Amino acid sequence: MKTMHKAPTPTTALITTPFAPAEGPSIQLGILKSRLEEAGILSDNFYFNIKFFHELKKIGCHDIYNSTLPALVSEWFFSNVPFSRERGIFNLEAYSRLESFAFASGITMDKLFRIREEIIPRFIDSIIDEHDWENYSTVCFTLSYAQLNASFRLAKKIKEVNPCIKTVFGGAFSQIHDESCPEFMRVFDFIDYFILGDGEPVISDLLESIAGNKPVPNLPGIFYRENGKIKTTGGVSFLNDMNKSPIPDYTSYFNLYRSMGYSERIHHRQYMPIEMSRGCIWGQHKPCLL
Repeated sequence: MKTMHKAPTPTTALITTPFAPAEGPSIQLGILKSRLEEAGILSDNFYFNIKFFHELKKIGCHDIYNSTLPALVSEWFFSNVPFSRERGIFNLEAYSRLESFAFASGITMDKLFRIREEIIPRFIDSIIDEHDWENYSTVCFTLSYAQLNASFRLAKKIKEVNPCIKTVFGGAFSQIHDESCPEFMRVFDFIDYFILGDGEPVISDLLESIAGNKPVPNLPGIFYRENGKIKTTGGVSFLNDMNKSPIPDYTSYFNLYRSMGYSERIHHRQYMPIEMSRGCIWGQHKPCLL
């Protein structure tokens, strides 16, 4: 009798959240997936940015989905901070900005609040319900513009259903730097690790140390918790040779694309991002992803 061998189960989840671009695949997820595969670490990619785009489409608000939304608006949507529907002395400036955004987008303020108060909580709950997060030992979030609150809110929920899971964050220098990393970890106890700088040089070694319950690798750019304290290996993770960055694996995106109906596909272009350089286009010393 032939023995059936069960395929290895991915133990790492790679996630991109709103408001990352929803028109095509994420180069960040593609590169990280390829790097982990090189190290023999299986991972699943989750495009929750695209899922949210289609949630907005159901109520006719998908035209507001844009990765270059004003920061106040994009982060306001996923913020847990109470916000009155009425204009008042404590929210006067923010309310005025929301009104300006609503007018420019051709949407009512009531719909903006409905997205924040009804659609987003239901969206987060559906992500938790539709996936077995107890199967993963690590969940990694890649951050760029307008993804902080969405990622933090989802990570907190995942931690609630699987307290043993480890959360890893990293992303563009526009939001992740040597001062914000420890401060985010101080405020949000569901954050276990931050990678400062390029992910390729450290991600596989870090995940292997987590899986093996071993000390954090002595590589630059890692913030972590130890005995209740926030520590860092110091420095910045830096990929000094672009040839060492793997070819992005976009299989997950195109599998998702093929599963969509025609009415959903027309909102997504079949294109593959490529990276020809990395660094600051304004000639500053700190690297970034602009």
